[in-house]
Amino acid sequence: MDHRDRLVVRDVAVVELPEEDDELVEGAQLGVVVLQLARRDVAQALDLDLVDDSVEDVRARAEALPAENLQAEALAVLRALVAEPDGDRLAAAAQLIGDERVVEVERLHRGECTGAASHAAPSGAGAGRVREAARVNAALPTRAQAVPGAREVIALALPALGALAAEPLYVLGDTAIVGHLGRTPLAGLAIAGVLLSEVVGLCTFLEYGTTAKAARLYGAGSHDEALDVGVQATWLAIALGSVLVLVLELAAGPALRLIAGSHHGASLEQALTWFRIAAVGAPCMLVIAAAQGWLRAFQDTRTGLVVLVASNLASVALSLTLIRGFGLGIEGSAIANVASQVAAAGVFVALLVRRAPSLAPSWERMIPQLRAARDLGLRSFAFTAAFLLAASVAARMGDAQVAAHQIGFQLWIFVALVLDSVAIAAQALIGRLLGAGAVDAAATLARRLLVAGLVFGIAVGALFAAGRHVVPSLFTSDADVRHQAGVLWPWLVGMMPVAGCLFALDGVFFGAGDLAYLRRMTLIASLGAFLPILILAQVLHLGLGGVWAGIAAFIGVRMVLGGLRWRSGRWLVGGTLMVDEKPAQTVPAPFG
Repeated sequence: MDHRDRLVVRDVAVVELPEEDDELVEGAQLGVVVLQLARRDVAQALDLDLVDDSVEDVRARAEALPAENLQAEALAVLRALVAEPDGDRLAAAAQLIGDERVVEVERLHRGECTGAASHAAPSGAGAGRVREAARVNAALPTRAQAVPGAREVIALALPALGALAAEPLYVLGDTAIVGHLGRTPLAGLAIAGVLLSEVVGLCTFLEYGTTAKAARLYGAGSHDEALDVGVQATWLAIALGSVLVLVLELAAGPALRLIAGSHHGASLEQALTWFRIAAVGAPCMLVIAAAQGWLRAFQDTRTGLVVLVASNLASVALSLTLIRGFGLGIEGSAIANVASQVAAAGVFVALLVRRAPSLAPSWERMIPQLRAARDLGLRSFAFTAAFLLAASVAARMGDAQVAAHQIGFQLWIFVALVLDSVAIAAQALIGRLLGAGAVDAAATLARRLLVAGLVFGIAVGALFAAGRHVVPSLFTSDADVRHQAGVLWPWLVGMMPVAGCLFALDGVFFGAGDLAYLRRMTLIASLGAFLPILILAQVLHLGLGGVWAGIAAFIGVRMVLGGLRWRSGRWLVGGTLMVDEKPAQTVPAPFG
């Protein structure tokens, strides 16, 4: 049997070496460093002269090279380095890689165990050098353990922002199409759309809970287990969505009448028509949420963006065709909505089927996601109730007040959309770092995100302050509405820096899987701060300023509680188990 040493670089390449030779083995280790550097996509090729340069010069020159054919070029360099080993070069090159995977050097016996590796240790002086170099490489932090830079955060956040914006942009397009049918169909779409979106919004655990768990497993290198989290979430989405269809169809009439009131007979009929068709897509909507969750865990926000944008564009085109071309009325909008959701869900399921090693459902592995459903469901309910109550109290104050409230709230939603995209990136990255056991790196990233959120919030607050008179005028020419906007404006401006930090903290805690604490701090802020102030605003006739004081208190109390949790370090639990799945260990003064 032909025995040869082979250098195995995990997920990169396999390079065969001749019979044991001390110098070849040592040189091969330097070649591994080159391969690792290539995996960072910072170099097309490194030659021997380049490696001889200082570490700083090597980094600068490597980053200037194009990132094409990296693996082939690195292999070519490896073959050259095998012939000219140099321990000094190895030491210098090793400093270049702060975030790549540990290299495994194994003796493989070709043909044995159906091609699997045999872990018999090399012998002789060459084995000593192999072990020594392996220790050098093992001491280097892996990619999953390094602190992500701003570029990596932005690379995740921007596509996430696009995906978040895709749905409201689609709603705008669909609203414009249905709006040309007349006032009554448009009112029906508004009533039914609010109910469906709020009900589906209570199932965010399929998205955020899935990312929290799967990102840890991804960071630990347990990719198959991470995919299984996505598989179980998808099965749960299908089961829950199927039940939800039955519930929505049975409760459609009473629920819509509760929202619309008895005096909206014609629009209620239109709402019921749209809702009964659109509710059929509930399982697909939940599958899409689960898919977003596991894709983000794998540090992929681009796929979700592409699929959602394509499906929404197709839905708008189909809605226009069915309504204008075939005269289906509001039914055309609902049919197009369901069709696009089926298509998007089908794409996501196909991606999962192609990657996952097993598609078998497991009730035991779904139970943790049901616990996340409790925590995130109650948290979502607290949010929904708070904002609906605020709008309701503002509406009872008068038309000018509720109109000004709508302007302020939509500006808040716009800023929240941007901040939420950064929180999504934080969730994926923090989960990955903690899964890899990189607790210090997770703490460092959290601190950087908090600072970035604060800077962003201050900048937005300054812009709003400078546009105190200009911005409301962009939305209305009514003097009373602009006056009422001025009442809420100081609260809106003052919330921005706090909100910037708070959304960053939300992303950090989501990534850590500290979901029960997120639920508790949201309920405390809602029941202990927001609701009492809102009641006082109504009873004492404090006006719109009282309503927004309640909203500001809701944000502020959550920030205080979140800050205390962050300072305690109890969310810093490394490994594949989330904070809610095992007792957390307090890290003494990690942020002092």
